[in-house]
Amino acid sequence: MDNLTISLPSMLLKEIEAFAKLGGYKDKNEFIKETIKTFFSARKDLRVKVAIDLYRRGEVSLGRCAEIVGVSYDEAINLLTKKGIKIKRGTESVEELNEGVNKILNFMSWKQKHTGK
Repeated sequence: MDNLTISLPSMLLKEIEAFAKLGGYKDKNEFIKETIKTFFSARKDLRVKVAIDLYRRGEVSLGRCAEIVGVSYDEAINLLTKKGIKIKRGTESVEELNEGVNKILNFMSWKQKHTGK
């Protein structure tokens, strides 16, 4: 996971800390992450723009692009082709490839631990 450092007015930081505490969050970082996720959930137009931009730059796969937008693989293809973007098949970003490998390794470890196989 990457880190992001931002400067905020002190009053806004106090408000964030209060929201985090009153909202039952572990800390202000958890609150901010949830707030950003909620914002992107509410703004599908931004998710579409972000997904298209990341896909165009080769930073995400077609599958991840579809996931960001919240549509099927085929719908993502249609969306991208309507925007004049060439579909790249079979390539993933290094980060996605590493993420997939880690998920497989974690599953295999969990399976072996819990089933002995």
